[in-house]
Amino acid sequence: MISYIGKRMMAVIPIVLFATLVTFALIHISPVDPAEAYLTAAHIYPTPEILEQKRHEFGLDQPMLMQYMHTLQRISRLDFGTSYLTNKPVWDEVKVRLPATVELALSSMALSIVASIPLGVLAAIHKNGWIDMLSRGVSYIGASIPQFWLGYLLIFFFPSGWIGCL
Repeated sequence: MISYIGKRMMAVIPIVLFATLVTFALIHISPVDPAEAYLTAAHIYPTPEILEQKRHEFGLDQPMLMQYMHTLQRISRLDFGTSYLTNKPVWDEVKVRLPATVELALSSMALSIVASIPLGVLAAIHKNGWIDMLSRGVSYIGASIPQFWLGYLLIFFFPSGWIGCL
């Protein structure tokens, strides 16, 4: 079991390397200058001097390979840089939101287990009955609907204040 987990953890390394490499390639292929986009988002008029300063600050004046290596080093230390919106370290932003994310994931898993096991047992007992057909239909729709759209619908129909009533 431990060797299986170790193999799975080792398989993550090439995936992360590939994802970061693709991200860097897309950023450099993009016609948008990241320093100019940052200044525009911050409502600062991008003069050539300020652009040069931000490019140096972001490390965009270095070769792509050096930028990639520096980013991998920072990621290995869990240093994801500074948020452009809040000017706080990104890892601090993630840590603040992590408990709510874990709570949401665990509660959704618990809800799905509580709903699916009895429904599956009833569907097996009453094969080809209305319960079986209903459970198949719900499963088909649940597997087919895009997650982002389902999430939006659930937020729309069940606002956050409703959950606190339970």
